[in-house]
Amino acid sequence: MDSQIPNIGFIHDECAQARLDNFQAHFKPEILQPGMFVKSAIKVTRDGSVEHMWIKIESIGSDSVTGTLDSDPLISEELIGYGDTITVKFTEISELIKP
Repeated sequence: MDSQIPNIGFIHDECAQARLDNFQAHFKPEILQPGMFVKSAIKVTRDGSVEHMWIKIESIGSDSVTGTLDSDPLISEELIGYGDTITVKFTEISELIKP
């Protein structure tokens, strides 16, 4: 990447994988509640490019959450954008924020 994007953090691949592994090892779906935010890799282009994005939880199923995308993708708005409804499986959640 030639220049840094303001307000975007970059993390080394090995550190990112260790952080994800730790999160998934300790993640308990039963703590999820509507209004919380979860992060997941979302497909944003037809060629399969993904971006890790925040989703505001609206409902919780037996193995997934459904909510609204909390930002526009930086890569492309080809497939999805701010406010769109999306469902992700618990196994696809990589971070969690409790408001």
